[in-house]
Amino acid sequence: MAVVILTAVLTAALILLGLTATRAALALLPGLATFIHLSVQQQSARRCSRTTGYWTAVRQRDGD
Repeated sequence: MAVVILTAVLTAALILLGLTATRAALALLPGLATFIHLSVQQQSARRCSRTTGYWTAVRQRDGD
């Protein structure tokens, strides 16, 4: 009987921890999406120089 109770308590604790972890992950998603968007935007503003092989900034035009 004690094993059944212990198993039930451990299962409930794991479910609660899982829900907490899921909520934390969902709370972090908007920040992660913003970070990915900004990093992609930053990469698109650079290009690799064929002569030097280094990344250089691309001048943004008014229409971009």
